[in-house]
Amino acid sequence: MKTKFRVRYAGTWCIIDLNEGLTDEGYATYMECVERGEEFYQYIGLKDKNGKEIYKGDIVDGLDELAEIQWDDDTARYIIAMGNVIYDFDNTYPRELEVIGDTCENPELLKEE
Repeated sequence: MKTKFRVRYAGTWCIIDLNEGLTDEGYATYMECVERGEEFYQYIGLKDKNGKEIYKGDIVDGLDELAEIQWDDDTARYIIAMGNVIYDFDNTYPRELEVIGDTCENPELLKEE
């Protein structure tokens, strides 16, 4: 699996791909984000039905309602959290999902009406 992270930097998303190695500029950006306490969203190694990479914190559609991609410490795996209901990628295929936003830029998508 590729080790990639998405992080907000200067108002835009940056992708940090540790498989490609970091340039001096990339390393400086990474360190600045760490020092500022920015949250890094890891690529989970899967793509949605449109071929878009899925990251922790993404909001996806394709189930009964919108859901968030989360990391579950108890089971050490990525899950699809929909309120109190949890799906895993053993029973839900990423090709059924569509990334429609993320919890950083679109938190209102998950708010209950």
